[in-house]
Amino acid sequence: MPDLGSYCQCDDVARAFYQYLFHPDRNLDKYESFQCSRPITDQYAELQRLNITLLQRYLSFLCMSEGEASNSNVAGAVLQISATDLLRNFNKWAQDNSYTFQLNSTSLGTELKALREKGNPSGIARKRGGGQSQYTFSFKHLREFLQNQNLFDKEAVG
Repeated sequence: MPDLGSYCQCDDVARAFYQYLFHPDRNLDKYESFQCSRPITDQYAELQRLNITLLQRYLSFLCMSEGEASNSNVAGAVLQISATDLLRNFNKWAQDNSYTFQLNSTSLGTELKALREKGNPSGIARKRGGGQSQYTFSFKHLREFLQNQNLFDKEAVG
């Protein structure tokens, strides 16, 4: 009994399969993308968590710690911070948590810009004045945005 591989090498079978796939009556639009309907297994969730960048982990940490500590009403918790202070705090947090990665001001601005452009509202606002950027983080919106994008790390520690 021949195996499936040998059947696929037969020209008649390959042509029939090709015609089946591209038949005009065949409606491929009704099929959902696998990525959209993929079941979230523990292994897949862990893989997603491992792909979260260090800055996104730090923002998750901010959402969990400062957002909850700075205001009993987390929905209204907001942090305004200069880019210099944010960079200094991030690098200190990374060092305290044994990460060897250090971010510079250009990389920080680029990553935050990418997050701001990815979603609306992202919970991140930037205001430039006096030669320095000022960032405002709305923890409610930031947390929702990170969770919706699968970028929130609930295990981020400080």
